Amino acid sequence: MSASDPVRGGGSAPGARPFLTDFGLAKRIATGSKFTRTGEALGTPAYMSPEQARGETSSLAAATDVWGIGCVLHELLTGRRAFEGGTAAEVIARVLAAEPPRLRTLRPDAPAALGRVVAGCLGKPAARRYADAGAVRDDLDRLLRGEPVRAPRPALRLGGLLAAGLLAAAGGSAALALAASGRPPPSPVPPAPTAPADPAEALVARARERRGSDPLEAAGLLGQALRIAPAREDLRVERGLLLWAAGDGAAARAEWARVPAGSPEEPRARLFLGLEAFFAFRGEEAVPHYEAAAGGTGPEATLARGALAEYREDWSRAREILRDIGGWEAALVRAHLESVAPGGDRAFAEREYGRALSEGPSFAWARNNRGALRRELGDLDGAREDLDLAVRALPAEPGPRFNRASLRILRGDLRGALEDYDAVLLRDPRDARALASRGVVRKDLGDVAGALGDFDGALAVEPGDVRALSNRGAMRRALGDLRGALADYDEALRRQPDDPDALYNRGNLRRTLGDARGALGDYDEAVRLRPAFGSALANRGVARKGLGDLSGAIADFEEAIRVQADLPGPHANLGFCLQDRGELRRAAESLGRFLRLAPDHPTAPEARRALAECERGLRERGEIPPADR
Repeated sequence: MSASDPVRGGGSAPGARPFLTDFGLAKRIATGSKFTRTGEALGTPAYMSPEQARGETSSLAAATDVWGIGCVLHELLTGRRAFEGGTAAEVIARVLAAEPPRLRTLRPDAPAALGRVVAGCLGKPAARRYADAGAVRDDLDRLLRGEPVRAPRPALRLGGLLAAGLLAAAGGSAALALAASGRPPPSPVPPAPTAPADPAEALVARARERRGSDPLEAAGLLGQALRIAPAREDLRVERGLLLWAAGDGAAARAEWARVPAGSPEEPRARLFLGLEAFFAFRGEEAVPHYEAAAGGTGPEATLARGALAEYREDWSRAREILRDIGGWEAALVRAHLESVAPGGDRAFAEREYGRALSEGPSFAWARNNRGALRRELGDLDGAREDLDLAVRALPAEPGPRFNRASLRILRGDLRGALEDYDAVLLRDPRDARALASRGVVRKDLGDVAGALGDFDGALAVEPGDVRALSNRGAMRRALGDLRGALADYDEALRRQPDDPDALYNRGNLRRTLGDARGALGDYDEAVRLRPAFGSALANRGVARKGLGDLSGAIADFEEAIRVQADLPGPHANLGFCLQDRGELRRAAESLGRFLRLAPDHPTAPEARRALAECERGLRERGEIPPADR
């Protein structure tokens, strides 16, 4: 905001025009001039950038202002300053050496992307921050539009003990910076604990700090720790978990397989080998691992028994075993159980995935599963956040792409869904499910030829795909190949006789081909399978009217309106039938409702003529037409 921009808000007298006048401290970057002595620290300690705290006035640039924006955003969102301390020296020491608390640690309800924006403002080196305030604004705009943000990648966070050691060292630097300004140094900062003497432990601390945001990077740090301490089988199991969380199941399995038989960590390694296989749809492979882990007495054994019961679809037994087990591992299994079991508690499953993700590694596949659940539960924004993260973490896996495409279709973003299906097919051009799904999207976008090509491709891979056969029939019909369309519908119904949509489509085609009785039989079966099928009821009414069954047609149109009142066609057809039967008042009411629902429908001119005839007939009888009342 410039000094001349009006500030809108309450509290001003009428006509008053407030101005922003206090910019605090400023430096004219273009000329390099400065208003302080060389080496003097500029600014309020809690909002100082590291370069300000070091007194490097020649280094101040737009990225310095970005740091201040990050400090203000953090305080606005959490009610706490990013860097706090009992004295100015302690605050500056933290600015120089400590990482601020992650936004979602203090505000778990904040979007993850917002946390990345704040972190992108608070990179210690200026190169780790946004280039300027405009870049911050652009990312916040992207966040509001639901688009991925482009925050700079944060540097590795220091483990707690290691950071404390650096804070102690930084305290002296901060005191020197304050002394250069001509002010007396503050009271000495009490010495903080030093970094761990064991370099492996320092790597472990850093890895555990990173596991929630970047499990692959954390796994790399544990790999370095294992080179220093190769006998640490607990770290080997943990590294396998992080590799699994990052989507590299093969590397995770190799790590767990290195845990020797008889090791205290073997039951845990076998449990995770079983879970990884089960969640990757290799259930038979999971069983021996579950059974090996279940032979013990610890929590791993109990969890393995519960997971084995879930695999065997003994839902009540699995729930009984898993009910009181603590830990994020059990939360993952419970979440999956409730999301797949018949009558499962989907809301509970969504919460358990959230618990597992907040307490354990950031499993990309768990985000994918929670995203699908959130979509099902109507939380479309939460689903989008989860599925975007899952797609970025698992770019080669089709599952997250399929789930995100379904979400995008639900939100009306057909082009985005097409992009996801394109990405799946770029990796595997013979993925029949992706071809059939992309064909449906292309059909909805009006690309009939492209849709037909996709359905042909899907059927070349899987000739018996009922969905692709039915959809190809619709495309052939749209292109005028009625006999080819009928052959597709016949084959789809031969393979799946109880598909109401295929029956409905074949009924429509048979009616077009003049086979009114065949069409009536298809509509009858479609309505039997799906009694509230409004379109099938309406078209059965048309078929009955064509066969001279006026009463049956009227009954079908009335039932179609009852189950789906917003369908315009049944209102018009009911009006025409009632007019033919001489029930002019009811006919006029139905035709009027049709014209209010669909004033621009191709049948609207005919409906207006019929309505006018009904109203004229009512006046001739001495009755008041509905429109005149």
